[in-house]
Amino acid sequence: MLGKGAYGAVYDGVHRETGQKVAIKQYCKAKLKDTARRKQVVREVKILARLNHQNIVKLFECIEDSEFVYIVMELVEGQSLHSFLKSQPEKRLPIQMVRNILRQLMNTLAYMHSKAVTHRDVKLENIIVTS
Repeated sequence: MLGKGAYGAVYDGVHRETGQKVAIKQYCKAKLKDTARRKQVVREVKILARLNHQNIVKLFECIEDSEFVYIVMELVEGQSLHSFLKSQPEKRLPIQMVRNILRQLMNTLAYMHSKAVTHRDVKLENIIVTS
């Protein structure tokens, strides 16, 4: 398990045929009885399917069974910008690193906006820093 939320959890996995590491977001259908939340999951899948950008996690497939919805995505190995920042001396980043992160973030958001997608939850915890 990589993380857990109110409606499900995220697990790491390996695609059996390719050996590729993946992240599997598992939503419990019993917790998705609220129409708005169910629509949000469907919207998330549709949006991820439309996007193809180096800084946006890739959707591989969506699988359903009687109990769960599984969203199989690219596994991004790193840590949240929030955790990364907290681990730094004086909780500060070098200015060049800040510029690099902001440039990538702005390019990613511009791409999303060009596809008529608004993120609506941009925060340090939702930005992954990789090597």
